[in-house]
Amino acid sequence: MVSDVNRLKETIDTERIKHRIEEFSEIGKDPIRGMTRPGLSEEETVAKRKAISLMRESGLHVSVDPFGNVIGRREGSDPRALPIMTGSHLDTVQNGGRFDGTVGVVAALEVIHALNTLKMITRHPIEVIVFTSEEPNRFGISAFGSKGLSAKWNFGELSKLKDERGTPFPEALRSAGID
Repeated sequence: MVSDVNRLKETIDTERIKHRIEEFSEIGKDPIRGMTRPGLSEEETVAKRKAISLMRESGLHVSVDPFGNVIGRREGSDPRALPIMTGSHLDTVQNGGRFDGTVGVVAALEVIHALNTLKMITRHPIEVIVFTSEEPNRFGISAFGSKGLSAKWNFGELSKLKDERGTPFPEALRSAGID
């Protein structure tokens, strides 16, 4: 077990991690400081598309759940074993930092890369997740994707929400490609 962990550590590529964080930090980059990728925005959608591309490059089977959460799955050896989930979000607060959320997604992808490189098979499937709109958003809610995954939302209440421009929440979801 210790030798497997050491082999994994040797396979982790810090330059690839830095490069991917830099790539994500260009999406929604503010010319003055930080980046702004609000939940349910075009910038969040672009970042999620990039994550999907990286997931597919890593051989993950990619799906999107009803909340717009992107899930990349690497099968394990036991088809009955529950998945181990890892990841984070790619939306940001206004002028947010480049590491918040992004590091969780990039780190999860790097672990998948290391497992694939070493041809290591896990017993449990591993799912890399990119949650939708985890930061506080224009509708006054946060953790939208993770609460959705854990069945914490009432759709009747959500459908009544409107942003400061009067845009209904369901319309904002549709504009972000979420039905």
